[in-house]
Amino acid sequence: MRRIAFVFLTLLSGCATVHQLNDPSRSKSAPDVTTLANPRDVLYETAERSGIVVSYNILTAPYGLKLTLIFRNRRGQSVIIVPKIRLQDATGFILEPYSYEDYVRQAAIMAGTPAAMIPATAPSTTYESGTIMNPGTGATQSYYGTTTAAPNIAQSVAQGVNQSVAMASIFAQIDGEAMLQWANSFWLKNRYELPAGLAVAGGLMYPPRSLNLPLKLFVEVGGENFEFTTATQAN
Repeated sequence: MRRIAFVFLTLLSGCATVHQLNDPSRSKSAPDVTTLANPRDVLYETAERSGIVVSYNILTAPYGLKLTLIFRNRRGQSVIIVPKIRLQDATGFILEPYSYEDYVRQAAIMAGTPAAMIPATAPSTTYESGTIMNPGTGATQSYYGTTTAAPNIAQSVAQGVNQSVAMASIFAQIDGEAMLQWANSFWLKNRYELPAGLAVAGGLMYPPRSLNLPLKLFVEVGGENFEFTTATQAN
């Protein structure tokens, strides 16, 4: 399994160095509505068709890509929104997001990763006792003592490896729990019933890959079609 371990925690919680793909000349800054941490400002490009407003943001990092969508209803009545999303690169290659099921399955596996034990490498101690005789006088004297040897290099290396494995296990659990929380909170639903004047938001996660920019985002929602184009380089 790819260590989305992601590593994902940093993107979802907002504490990683990430890059935005939105074209700054067509976007405005507003709080990230699909983050687990305190919202930070990201770029949103917005378009409106017949009272349906769509805004998007794309954040990318070496470990994946997050698409955020906001839908707002400016019509005079409730609408049923069934969003259809397509994201493609400059060569026309369609980028496939994780399915909700695959994403949650991987997150559950990571969250359930048992913590590896770190065996202690204690110094070895030898206990000694006996009798010493003075050959000149014939007198004897008992003695008792200990000898302590520090761990050898091989033991030290082994313990370092064990500690690394244990830390990787802990981080996998943390990332998995963050992924589950993010999916439960923000994953883009198949259907929304949106009252007049209100808005909803959701997101999709895409596997890490080399990107041929600009990307094109196609959104079909509320009987309207929207098309967005990202910047030609990350910012």
